[in-house]
Amino acid sequence: MDVFYFILRYTPFWAVPLGLIGFEFAYVYWLKSYKKMSLANAFVCFVCILFLSYYYWAGGPDKSISTFKHLIRLTE
Repeated sequence: MDVFYFILRYTPFWAVPLGLIGFEFAYVYWLKSYKKMSLANAFVCFVCILFLSYYYWAGGPDKSISTFKHLIRLTE
């Protein structure tokens, strides 16, 4: 679980570059008419946007982890 907390804490450092790369390749594959690869890269971009949205909604690195722990306690 510590690895997931680490990934969640440093979301902007991996989600921004990965989202931009996913968006660029989705566009390139869409132009070349490779629909499955385009959708896969668009999905990666969408997941990155979801993680970034949660990160900024929660309030940053420390609050994102505490909010996630709180959400997990509510479901148990």
